[in-house]
Amino acid sequence: MSFGKRLRVLREEKGILQKDLGKVLDLQQRTISNYESDDRFKYGEILIKIADYFDVSIDYLLGRVNNRYTGTKEEEMILTMKRKMTPEQFDKWTRITKEIFPDIFE
Repeated sequence: MSFGKRLRVLREEKGILQKDLGKVLDLQQRTISNYESDDRFKYGEILIKIADYFDVSIDYLLGRVNNRYTGTKEEEMILTMKRKMTPEQFDKWTRITKEIFPDIFE
């Protein structure tokens, strides 16, 4: 689901109009409308790409949290290992893991 769709769902769950959300966020109603229709919030796509590339959360990129990743300890351990591996090492690790645990890659 896109940012705009999520924003609309959240706004509707609160039972507020676009103009009301605009007042809360100090934005025009038209800006909220543009966000919800994904017309003006394109930088969200690049944030996702950057976060995925560096294996960090968007909250980390925006300075909301200091932890790079907010998953379980096991997930964090795997990401830490991945960051330390060369691409070749990661490919080899993935191939070996698929051979040992084929069911988790289905």
